[in-house]
Amino acid sequence: MCACIWRWPRGGLNRLEFGRLAQYVVAAAALGLSLRTPPAQLTTFDGRAAFEAVLGGPRLTLLEFYSENCGVCMAMIPVMDRLERDSRHPPANFARQR
Repeated sequence: MCACIWRWPRGGLNRLEFGRLAQYVVAAAALGLSLRTPPAQLTTFDGRAAFEAVLGGPRLTLLEFYSENCGVCMAMIPVMDRLERDSRHPPANFARQR
């Protein structure tokens, strides 16, 4: 048997390990909630015409598709927020679709 396989401790978690695990769970949940894009900033497309209207405008458009279940997508949200904040000259459209 391989010695590199991790096994659950026989006595379960001690208080310190349980406390660390609880802190990790709370921190992960708080981070996930803080990174979500508010619904007011989301763009909805009712059909192809609405989609083409957003992309067919005279201004540069960045269309971002993301999922709240994707870790990479959630990690990119602060980067996209900063890009949106910093790109006022020249003005550009930013559309987010969940």
